[in-house]
Amino acid sequence: MNNSSNKYWNDYWSQGHKTSFGTAFVSGYEGVIKDVWQKYFRSLKSDSRVLDLCTGNASLLRLANEILNDRNAIQFTGVDYAQIDAKDNFAEQSAITLKFGVNIEKLPFEDNSFDYVISNFGIEYSELSKSIPEAARVLTSGGEIELVCHSHDSTLIKSNGQELTMLSQMLSSNDVIDNLQGLVVALAQRDANCQKLTSEQQNNFIEASKQAEICRHQLNDSIGNVANTYSKAFQESDFLGFLKYLLSAKISDKQQVLNSFKLDMINHKARLSAMITSALTNEQLSMVDALFEANGLSQINVKNVSDEVGKIALRLSAVKK
Repeated sequence: MNNSSNKYWNDYWSQGHKTSFGTAFVSGYEGVIKDVWQKYFRSLKSDSRVLDLCTGNASLLRLANEILNDRNAIQFTGVDYAQIDAKDNFAEQSAITLKFGVNIEKLPFEDNSFDYVISNFGIEYSELSKSIPEAARVLTSGGEIELVCHSHDSTLIKSNGQELTMLSQMLSSNDVIDNLQGLVVALAQRDANCQKLTSEQQNNFIEASKQAEICRHQLNDSIGNVANTYSKAFQESDFLGFLKYLLSAKISDKQQVLNSFKLDMINHKARLSAMITSALTNEQLSMVDALFEANGLSQINVKNVSDEVGKIALRLSAVKK
């Protein structure tokens, strides 16, 4: 974990996203991921203490809160490295504790503080040689660790990999965003001259209009290339909707709007890169298994989490001796 990646996630969670997948799960985790955790939460023992690593906006704990009506006096604690302003009715419940700016590689808790340590698409972003020993340290004897992690061969990582490659191309020199920048500048120059009445200024308007058309053709060509190369990722993106919005007459400061969109793209690209880099390989799985054993975790179990499309994630569980 580093300060630059922390900033990306600070900005992301502050936008109110429920999960690390942005608009993919608007109201929280869905499908098989939700099913996995619903079943797990129902198995929790009464009067237990649960620690959620990399909690984000606490979607996992909110899910537990929804399905466990009285919660059997279970105490939930969520921690995240990002600085998040989570102030709502859920966060203010006495059985909920949310701590932010917490590095899970050095947890601020005493030994044997929790009966369960959980993480959903979170712990794999950390340095596992540090975070797993910490997770084991704060577990009580007989306590359980339950992790759902990104896998290098999952459908999620494959689709996000295509989106990452697409974004890299769109942001590269002389491609979509550069061409869009050129069009915005040309349109501004044209509009600046459209109110002029002198012959020279009329010529400037004509030249600016010609330049705008050249930029428009270059933009259309680069968009067509990206759309053909990354058809699925491009169709699922919001770029065309943004383009229509940007070029509409109601947007007066097109440059500012484009700058904001470009920054969002750069930040999203950084998050996708972190996600793909964090996805566990077979070699890393072997390392995790060894770390579990070295830190007193037994009954180790690794399962695939899959839906009708294919593998979504890996589910890792163990019990502290």
